[in-house]
Amino acid sequence: MKTHRDTKQHVGEIADPVERRIIAALRASRIGVFEFEPQNDRAFWDDRVRELWGIPEGEVITYETVVGRVHPDDQDLHNTSSAKAFDPAGDGHLDMIYRVLPRDGHPMRWIHAIADCFFENGEAVRLVGTVQDITAEKAATEHNRLLVNELEHRVKNTLATVIAIVRLSRSGATDIDTFLAALDERLRTLAGSQDLLRKADWTPVAFADLVTHTASMFGANNPHKIVVKGDPVSIPANNVMSMSMGINELFTNAVKYGGLTVPEGTITIDTAVSTTATRIMWQESGCPMTGPDTDRKSGFGTLLLEEILPAELKAKATRHFDAGTFTYQLDIPAVWGGQT
Repeated sequence: MKTHRDTKQHVGEIADPVERRIIAALRASRIGVFEFEPQNDRAFWDDRVRELWGIPEGEVITYETVVGRVHPDDQDLHNTSSAKAFDPAGDGHLDMIYRVLPRDGHPMRWIHAIADCFFENGEAVRLVGTVQDITAEKAATEHNRLLVNELEHRVKNTLATVIAIVRLSRSGATDIDTFLAALDERLRTLAGSQDLLRKADWTPVAFADLVTHTASMFGANNPHKIVVKGDPVSIPANNVMSMSMGINELFTNAVKYGGLTVPEGTITIDTAVSTTATRIMWQESGCPMTGPDTDRKSGFGTLLLEEILPAELKAKATRHFDAGTFTYQLDIPAVWGGQT
């Protein structure tokens, strides 16, 4: 057999029922059929193979034609596997995966080729097989690999954060009950940040959503007492966890010492995004005149807000308490613009 039936022929025109079923199955599965005669250096391709290589109908196909469109990094594999299949001392089977660069300019494709070589008088006379485009499967496999790597990275970071929270919460606690209460609140905050990331499909999270979510944990959803204004800001996925912890600590301080301890107290969060930086300013008004400044200078919350969070964001953190007003500002050298 030196040629294949024209695959453009209507299946119903094929008399042999077995052949008709085979052709129909090949077309449905998008599998191409090829034949190669090593002694004559001639290949016979159906339309699907020509499509994958980007070579028009009617052009004579040689081994060089085949290898010439194989990715340079895969040509040695192709040559070695083919030579092994042509070796009469072997089993004559070929099964390899390689990349093809179509001549017609279409994107690179991953190809899975399976074939068997037939021998006469100890010489390879014909290689018959199929090729299948597995580009989509390769892309899916690579995507899954990246997801697993990212998940592993995030799990390690989360565990490291949990360990740090436990250690630092313990150092600031006066008794076991205080320690457990603070630890429970911070771990819940950590879990909440993961919920936000999951809902956002691990893409940037709107800053306003983070504030709303955290406020709800403190029962502080009054829009007259908590106002978010300014430019829309979206927090990169890698920074959501630490930013969530920071906003939680600010709310904790506001509930214990600041703007949420008195009926007239308010919190205003103003955001501004320039072409090079992002500013987030938290301001509480109506704070008690005594206590907060001293209390906010020590403990896990202060360490997080003044050292850990700025270090992770490469930001500058400043705070000021004066005349019943507390201000905390983060100047981040990155553009966090986005939709709220």
